[in-house]
Amino acid sequence: MSKSLQIHSLGQLREIVKSTSSANLNPNSFFIATELSMHGHVDLSTAYIEEIKNSRARAARHSYLRFLGNINNNLSKYNISKQISHRSKLFDRLLGFDTLFFEGGPHLIIVFATMYNNFGISFPVLHSMLLGQGLSILYIKNPNADMYCSGSPKLGNSIDEMGRSLRKFVLDHKFKKVSVAGFSSGGYAALFCAAIIGADIFIGFGIRTDWSRGSELLFSQGRAAPNDIDYLSNTLVNMGNYHSVDQIGRGFLYYGALDGSDVSHAENMRGKDNFELIPVKNAHHHVINSLISIGKFEKTLNIRTD
Repeated sequence: MSKSLQIHSLGQLREIVKSTSSANLNPNSFFIATELSMHGHVDLSTAYIEEIKNSRARAARHSYLRFLGNINNNLSKYNISKQISHRSKLFDRLLGFDTLFFEGGPHLIIVFATMYNNFGISFPVLHSMLLGQGLSILYIKNPNADMYCSGSPKLGNSIDEMGRSLRKFVLDHKFKKVSVAGFSSGGYAALFCAAIIGADIFIGFGIRTDWSRGSELLFSQGRAAPNDIDYLSNTLVNMGNYHSVDQIGRGFLYYGALDGSDVSHAENMRGKDNFELIPVKNAHHHVINSLISIGKFEKTLNIRTD
C-alpha cells in the first residue's frame, strides 16, 4: 500500500470503498477494514470484517477484528454519514489540506493533523464528535507531511511563524478559553504552539516531547524525525525544559502503555506541575483507536474543553 493511499483524502476514501467490491480479499484487507472504521463507514467496515472472518484469516488476527468491531460499535452512535453528507462542501473541506476554521462559540479548540491528514480517525469523524459542544474549531494541517517544520498554509513557513500566527489569531478573536490537541506526528508542533499561545488546556495523544539535537528520545523505529535543515528555522527543543510550557494552564498526555517511545516522551514531561500523564492500558501508539474502542475518547475532549 503506497503512502499516498494511507493519507486521508477523498481520493483515498474512494479507493478504500472501491476495494471492498472485490470478491477476493487481498493482503491489504486488514488495512482496508481499519480505514473504513477510521472514516466512520461503520456499516461497510462491519460487513467487510465479517468477510475477513469467513476467509482463511489467521485466528491470531481475530482479536484485532474484535478490536475494530468495538470501534465500530462506539462510532455508530454518531451517525456520521447523516451528520456530514459525503457530497457536501464541508466533507470535502474536512478531507482537504487547507487549514479550516469553524466558528461556533467563545471556546476554541485547535486540532493539529498528523502527517496522514487525520487525527487517527478522519476529520469528518472527529468533527461529528465535536459538533454540538458550542466550540469554535480550528483544524491545522500540513500537506508537506513534514510535521510542521514548514509551518502550515496561511500560518507561516516554520513552527515558530505558525505559533506566532496562532497567538495573533487567538488574541484577535478574544476567545474565553483555548484548548490545543495533537496526536503522533502533529504532537510536537501542537505542544509548542500551545506553549506560545499560553493555551488553557493541552491534550496530547502519543506525542513527541523532545526534538532537541542529540536527544536520546529523538529517533524511534518507524517514526518520523526532523532533518538537519529543520533546526535552522524552527525551535526544536526538549519541551520538558522549555520555559514557555509553564504558560499552559493544564496539560493531559495520553500515551500507549505498551509503546516504549510513547512512554519515554510522556515521562519526559514528568515533574511539570501543570501536566498529567495518563497511560492507556493495553494500548500501543495508536492510543486514540484504543480509547475509542473502550468508549472513552470523546470524554478526553469533552471534559477538557467545557
